[in-house]
Amino acid sequence: MTVRSKSRLLAASAALMFAFCASARADDVPAGIKLQERGHGWILTDEQGMTLYTYTRDVTPGKSACVQQCAQQWPPVLARENAQSGGDWSLVTRTDGKQQWAFRGKPLYASFRDQKPGNTFGDGTANQWYVAIKPIPLPPAVEIGRSALGHVLTDGRGRTLYTSDADPAGKSTCDARCSAIWKAVRAPWTARPDAAKDWLVIVNKDGTRQWGFKGKAVYTYDRDVRPGDIYGQGIDGHKVVLLQPLPPNPPWVTYHPSDSGVLIADENNATLYMLDETRRNGVKSGIQRPREWKPVIAKPDAVPVGNWGVIESNGLRQWTYKGMLVYTNMLDIRPGQLHGVRSTDALWRTIMRSGEVMEGAGP
Repeated sequence: MTVRSKSRLLAASAALMFAFCASARADDVPAGIKLQERGHGWILTDEQGMTLYTYTRDVTPGKSACVQQCAQQWPPVLARENAQSGGDWSLVTRTDGKQQWAFRGKPLYASFRDQKPGNTFGDGTANQWYVAIKPIPLPPAVEIGRSALGHVLTDGRGRTLYTSDADPAGKSTCDARCSAIWKAVRAPWTARPDAAKDWLVIVNKDGTRQWGFKGKAVYTYDRDVRPGDIYGQGIDGHKVVLLQPLPPNPPWVTYHPSDSGVLIADENNATLYMLDETRRNGVKSGIQRPREWKPVIAKPDAVPVGNWGVIESNGLRQWTYKGMLVYTNMLDIRPGQLHGVRSTDALWRTIMRSGEVMEGAGP
């Protein structure tokens, strides 16, 4: 390597580590927006504590793709008069000339589904709407992902990170046999142990450098091939690095695999569906077919938990999920079946174990 190439590498590495350190510092938050701390970072809310969201279709810088009817269901977070952009915060001019706040380039919205402060009912809607969050400081090539357990640390390819019960603080005991399936998450030689809170660099016996989180060396599992896989959980004393667990479910909820992922089902293993009343206009509702759809009835002593609620509907106490009434489909006779989403009715949704909402096959 030439002196010039080495100088460029040092400069790039220094810039990367500076960005890592800078991410650990709190930016000034615009008036009207607050931060609520969670295990994986800080959720963005408005002044009343209502959760804010980003939209995956917002891909053009400085422009919002959510207009007209979309903006009625997902109200944009408007900036106050004379607001100034800076740092992570920028302003987007909407089609009506109003200014909307954007965080790290992504326009911010509230959700029509949320009913009170702290609700995150809009999270995962149509696999396009997600809670806006300022993530915890992360070193290069480490990210935050979703799994069936909740938000986890991942490598740059989305593979879940693990720690080992066999490792003492600040040390890796993974030998040659272990390292065949448990891959150390390498730290660059320029990385500093004090780069950010909770992170350290572990120097192994062979001189390689490995990232550690909260004192424990971190690894990927060779059999995890897709983002969200957690096949290594509990294997040989390894545990997922879980930052923020999913909201709890009622005790009668079960899980079943399908071609679409792990589904949530009832105690009889029937897939659960939600009726999305917000899309009823112009759509023939499946609820008009009572022989096919059966409401999930709550017991007299049932209480709301996590994203689950209980309401009175047609004289019955019925479960809701993220504000939507919950049903089973009588055509589903085996665990994991999804006859409800194969209908032409756009009002029905299913939920995955990760908490994301999957839409039906309707128009």
